[in-house]
Amino acid sequence: MQFQNNAVLITRISIKGFYGINTSIELGPLTIITGPPGSGKSMIIELVWRILRGVRDRLFLEDLVRIGDARVDITIALDDRVRKRLEEVGYQGDSVTISVGFDDGYTGVVRVGDREVIVTEFRNGVSRVKYPLDVEVADASTLLNPDGLSPKEQALQLVGSASEDYESALSVVRALRDYLLSVGIYRIGPYIDFRGRVRSADSSHTDFIGEHGEHVVEILSQLFTDRGGTLT
Repeated sequence: MQFQNNAVLITRISIKGFYGINTSIELGPLTIITGPPGSGKSMIIELVWRILRGVRDRLFLEDLVRIGDARVDITIALDDRVRKRLEEVGYQGDSVTISVGFDDGYTGVVRVGDREVIVTEFRNGVSRVKYPLDVEVADASTLLNPDGLSPKEQALQLVGSASEDYESALSVVRALRDYLLSVGIYRIGPYIDFRGRVRSADSSHTDFIGEHGEHVVEILSQLFTDRGGTLT
């Protein structure tokens, strides 16, 4: 399994609750999603955009309409280099799944294959790792942030096998973060919208796709192009 170093393959997306969307989609190299206006096509891209942006910056889903507890799962294929790095610390699998649940806070789960690596929680401004041990950490508002997952204080739980398990989990987090930050899909924002205004993703979180998907071509071009704007 070989990929270009600026491409990434999302193989599966599951959405529950956001804008009333409840769907699970298996993706191939080319997947066409159809439906009438307002059926949620643009929202699928929006959610992918926000989850992957959350690898770099604070995850932000609060402004999205949801029905009950909401959840997004994105499965991404791993290249050979990353798989070997993960095998060195005891994790085997061809893919990573990033899951984000949102009610009055965020719960994040990272799995390699079918194996849970780490579970984080960001609620009422408090950040915790819930698995492989329960400890308060510096900042879990950004997905896959090894610095943010450092314990706020030296906890008694961080001893013996628990400490080793935690270090292994952080090694996986670092490898996955490096991988996702090395591929083209994370290079989103700031961008120029169709009305000629520059909107910074750091200062504005609403309506990136547009009410009727008018910016969808822009977003797709940024999802799948390199820094120079060459389509891959």
